[in-house]
Amino acid sequence: MELSKSIKKFIFITAFSSILLAFFTSILFQYNSFNSDLNHLKKEFTEQKKREAKNEVMMITSLIEYKEKLLVKNLNDKLKARVNQAYTIAMNIYNENISIKSEDEIKFLIAKALKDLRFKDDNNYFFINSNKGQAILFNKELFFDSYFDIWNLKDIKNRPVIQDQSKIALEQNEGFTIHSFIKPDVKDKTQYSKLSYIKLFEPFDWHIGMGEYLDELRKKNKEELLNWISTLKYENSGYTFVNSIDGNSLIFEGKKLDKPKTHPYPIILQQQLETSKNLDGDFFEYKFKKPNSIEEFEKISFVKRYGEYGWIIGCGVYLDEINAEIKKKELIFKQNIQKQLTSIFGIFLLILIAIYFISKKMSNFINTNIENLIQAFTKASLENKNIDTEKLTYKEFVTLGNSLNKTLEVKNCLEKELKKLSITDELTQLFNRRFFNLKIEEEINRAKRENKYLCLIILDIDYFKQYNDTYGHQKGDIVLQEVTKVLKSRTNRASDFAFRIGGEEFAIITNLEKEKIEQFIYSIKNDIENLKIEHKSSKVSSYITSSFGALCKLGENIKNSDEFYKEADDNLYEAKKLGRNTICIK
Repeated sequence: MELSKSIKKFIFITAFSSILLAFFTSILFQYNSFNSDLNHLKKEFTEQKKREAKNEVMMITSLIEYKEKLLVKNLNDKLKARVNQAYTIAMNIYNENISIKSEDEIKFLIAKALKDLRFKDDNNYFFINSNKGQAILFNKELFFDSYFDIWNLKDIKNRPVIQDQSKIALEQNEGFTIHSFIKPDVKDKTQYSKLSYIKLFEPFDWHIGMGEYLDELRKKNKEELLNWISTLKYENSGYTFVNSIDGNSLIFEGKKLDKPKTHPYPIILQQQLETSKNLDGDFFEYKFKKPNSIEEFEKISFVKRYGEYGWIIGCGVYLDEINAEIKKKELIFKQNIQKQLTSIFGIFLLILIAIYFISKKMSNFINTNIENLIQAFTKASLENKNIDTEKLTYKEFVTLGNSLNKTLEVKNCLEKELKKLSITDELTQLFNRRFFNLKIEEEINRAKRENKYLCLIILDIDYFKQYNDTYGHQKGDIVLQEVTKVLKSRTNRASDFAFRIGGEEFAIITNLEKEKIEQFIYSIKNDIENLKIEHKSSKVSSYITSSFGALCKLGENIKNSDEFYKEADDNLYEAKKLGRNTICIK
């Protein structure tokens, strides 16, 4: 009948229009959202690259500090051991001869023995002075024929050498001093920084000591560090540079120079000097050519001064390469949208076919209750509510009503599905950064209302870039999926939410009690390491590891989401600074 045909067309067109509207609304929303986030993405990506450059510089300076401390410690241990050896020799000579020789003879035996004592690995020598200022064994020479008073001897910085040594011997029995002193075997009279260990020899009120000139040790240490730094390579045109505060280049365009050379760009060097006056290091912008080219590009670098060596250490990123990376991400996003369009279009066609056959079947059962059916369907199509089949008289209409209800359910499922696509990361199926930005605001408001703790955990995979460089991006994707499994297994409570917010960076929002959060994070950290995924390029382990930054606050103490996120991210940076494969909670 004509009316049933009209109703069939009406149902088909209504369902078709609703699905089509939902489809295009979802796509339009994603494109508009991406366009609005593009500037934010660029800024965020630029900040990420700046953080990477800063992290490299901080890592290098931390290693230099460690190497310097290790050098001093090893030197301390060596000097202390040798002076104790000399003290033992002197005491043995004293005890063996105290009853058979005169005091002057014993003094001569001790001084002669220590003067002749040499070591295979260096030219260090012992010295002996009385605590009143008389030289006994001084600059490798014995002084017994005449009284050689050195009590007022001062170094180039006007520090009283012998007085300081005597004070340590008398007050502390033994200890270290640092003075400047000439080298006995060198013709020039230049004074060099010298670390000495002093020990009191009680029988004659002497102090016995040995020193080490620091310039040669540091020279070797510097050479090793420069060789290592020059081997560091980064993606694109990134590299580390090292200059001295006196105007020389040590590592230029990522390559170690055979010998220091005057920096070819004095204006840029002056910028580095001014910027590095900030003890924590800082960024500065300038134009500079890329390696093996003459064209200059905008560049941002982070520089930090290591005052002990007089070095300026820096690492930077070229802005044109950041823009190129942004375009790559934009292309990837568009490709993902196209894939989603293809999938959704296939689902759309299947739904249309199903709607067509359902509407055709329904038209065969229309009868005198058509008005009830029209009213029920109209309400259902407008409010997305199921048809109440109890109001239909005949079995055919009940069946038809059930079929229409299924159609509406399919339509509603297509709309959840579309929403899910907009908040889900495609690779890991975790929530994405867009949903994180919404959820963190929602959870902060909830914590404020209920005055509860809210915890934000940010983690990333250690040396993931190096993993991709070594094993390839396909294996890198598998690592991300394996880490995702760990996060999903550990965030199975209704109040836990796991997100992928960047390449290898993840986040967890939870309201777990503050005293339990550390154990919770260690469980995730251990699970990831227990995956036993080989990582030959890692500097902390032979397997994949992760670093964590966490922050727990009462809702009333949370100012806003940006500050909350930054504090957690700062803790992640602190965990990396501590050596990675660790956590930092504040």
